[in-house]
Amino acid sequence: MTGSPKAPTIVFMGTPEFAVPSLQLLAASKHSVIAVVTGPPKPTGRGRRLQPTPVQLAAEALDIPVVTVQDLKDPEFLDIYQGLKPDVTAVVAFRILPPALLQVPTRGTINLHGSLLPKYRGAAPIQRALMAGDTQTGLTTFLIDKRVDTGGMLARNIVDIHPDETFGDLSERMSEVGAELLNRTILQYFNDELTPQPQDDSQATGAPKIKPDDFPIDWSASAYHIHCQVRGLSPIPGATTKLGDTPVKILRSRLATEEQPSGNPGSVLLAHPKQGLVVQCGAGQLEILELMKAGKKATSGKQFVGGRQIKQFDQLT
Repeated sequence: MTGSPKAPTIVFMGTPEFAVPSLQLLAASKHSVIAVVTGPPKPTGRGRRLQPTPVQLAAEALDIPVVTVQDLKDPEFLDIYQGLKPDVTAVVAFRILPPALLQVPTRGTINLHGSLLPKYRGAAPIQRALMAGDTQTGLTTFLIDKRVDTGGMLARNIVDIHPDETFGDLSERMSEVGAELLNRTILQYFNDELTPQPQDDSQATGAPKIKPDDFPIDWSASAYHIHCQVRGLSPIPGATTKLGDTPVKILRSRLATEEQPSGNPGSVLLAHPKQGLVVQCGAGQLEILELMKAGKKATSGKQFVGGRQIKQFDQLT
């Protein structure tokens, strides 16, 4: 008769909402989450009030001790971290860890990454998969080493991408799938049921951080390309265009199902409060489902038209 699987002590490192389901599931499992490491509170909103990270708020709700850190190379932080003596450190959507931190957990540092490695190594794997028009992505757990996203893989989970799914939609769905994968990985790895598998570097692709150059819409591109850009950048930072001199973010779209008489790229072909808002692209036409003027709340395309904020033959640039 075999005994029950051993449960490791874990330090959890993460920052955004994407990491919260993983923390919550680990805390509810057989594991012992002894501390959470996250970034310091940041000023947000019009009042610029300091707001803790989503991971800190989740940890406090779970009564787990929190360590906030600005500089991961700070000797004081290293002393605190070493004093925790974790078996495993779990990392979800955090920062690049200095080599000294990787020496602390006795069984290593396990990262949950939002792609099927070695594809989309980098800071924005989910956004880049959407912007590339991929129909499938996934999650990978791996052991962190000195090079970013290159360590030995422990487990993977394939995730299908829905045709009109945005980064916000897909990220939320993948965070739940990833939590299950990470929880299972840690227990199996700690009990020597998983062997790290090397990545094939020849198959690697990058997923660089989203930058301002990624925001503007080029209406001479195909409707499909622009649709993928909108999906990958929604809800934040948003794909951008201009209506006259007014900046506008496009947050949801779909390929137009009924073709309108064509026009120049960026030309508004249809602006009707019931039939919707359709724009000509370099190839094909795009229906705008949700958009937002700078400093205003998001609204549907039909509401935008109904409010007389846009009309047929207007030009987006």
